[in-house]
Amino acid sequence: MLKRIQKARERMRDVAASEVALAEQERLRCDAERIQNEEERDSIVEQAAEKLGRARGISDLEMVTIDMAGANELVDEASKRLHKASVARGLAAQELRAKERAVRLSEELVSRSKEKIRKAADKAEQAMIDDIVASRWSNK
Repeated sequence: MLKRIQKARERMRDVAASEVALAEQERLRCDAERIQNEEERDSIVEQAAEKLGRARGISDLEMVTIDMAGANELVDEASKRLHKASVARGLAAQELRAKERAVRLSEELVSRSKEKIRKAADKAEQAMIDDIVASRWSNK
């Protein structure tokens, strides 16, 4: 029964490990998206100076402002998603550590049980040998 518990805990640990891997993959995707948005924002900032130089009116200035605000908003949203993904990855890793502790505990219980069974079998074998030896001596 303990062995079945150990196998079940190992499967639960494996599921937790896959959740950590998926969470890490999502975190990396969010980080790449944030980096891309930052690069696009930097590109817009570089182009803003050129656009401002060619501005013919307030509407041109407003377009530059809108472009920059939009780029900043995209970076902020990507940063929030990255933070959320990082938190989810941390929680998944914490759950994995708990599952690993449970597996180690079940392995220890199985090991102790096997040791007790082995000692009981050794005692029974020794008792049987003692009985055999004693019966030989009593028959003489």
